[in-house]
Amino acid sequence: MDYRYELLLQGGASDSNLMVAERTILDGACQIIASRLLHQKIQESKGHHELHEAVSELNRLKELNRKRAKQGPKRGGGHDTRL
Repeated sequence: MDYRYELLLQGGASDSNLMVAERTILDGACQIIASRLLHQKIQESKGHHELHEAVSELNRLKELNRKRAKQGPKRGGGHDTRL
């Protein structure tokens, strides 16, 4: 398993995790293209797997962000900003 995918599984929907997912999608797509040009079926299959896993993870993270946005800010954990 790729280290980037392991990082995604460990974290929530932070901006860095979203960027990792997006980067993994690009890497998977590049893997598919390069492998197809070189007629490497096994590597192309690996690229497809990487791409689909990252798309699923990106969708999961975006859904988590939507749910958090609907809930609003957490109570009790913020700082008092009154003067």
